[in-house]
Amino acid sequence: MSFLRVDNTQLSTSRSMVPAQLACAAESDRCDALLAKQAMEHTAMLVSYANQLEQAAPGGKDAYEAFVKGYVWKAGRRLMGGEWR
Repeated sequence: MSFLRVDNTQLSTSRSMVPAQLACAAESDRCDALLAKQAMEHTAMLVSYANQLEQAAPGGKDAYEAFVKGYVWKAGRRLMGGEWR
């Protein structure tokens, strides 16, 4: 059964790849956290602007709300689906 044999070079390469894969996963998690933080900050900013616009032009309330909801939906979808990469 030759398919069960693993030579030493294959085994050592596999062992050395594990820390690199863990480091890559950790970096990916950090990037995802940063993107989520930025999306929350942008959402807060958009809500603030929408509130200011509503004071100036109350008739556009539905449009301002739709814009903020659209941003939140798209950002959340990208974060959950990993579409940033």
